[in-house]
Amino acid sequence: MDTDLGRHQNAISQTSKPAWTSLETALGKVIMKSRLAGALPQLSSAEFEASVEAWAEIVDGEVPEKDLEPAYIRAMRDKQDGFPLSSNDIVKAHRDICESERASPRLAQNRNLLRGEVCQRCYGCGREQYQDEDGYLVSRLCDHASIR
Repeated sequence: MDTDLGRHQNAISQTSKPAWTSLETALGKVIMKSRLAGALPQLSSAEFEASVEAWAEIVDGEVPEKDLEPAYIRAMRDKQDGFPLSSNDIVKAHRDICESERASPRLAQNRNLLRGEVCQRCYGCGREQYQDEDGYLVSRLCDHASIR
């Protein structure tokens, strides 16, 4: 798969278009994975470039690059209509993930942490993970407070 992406990028780099941004590269991987998962034929280099540019226009500013992979996974799992994955599906999946995080119940922290203790919910990283009502693994900020 990465070799196909590299081949597409090499063909595109021979044109006058500047190098892809990291978001465009990530979108290219998502487009290729969604086509492979949907058993769809490979795109030509020109079609692939146009797809990446079109997806970037929709996704840029809506879905942070770090959240692209979880949004892709959720969109593919939720997809039921039989049509190829679209950029709108990615944006909707990202919004669904954000909404499930906002709507999730907050667990009360029963005490402050002493110096050197590790929170049993987030293990010191500041974000706790849990399964929402749909069975998806989501995360939210942990509300523990360490005493300094």
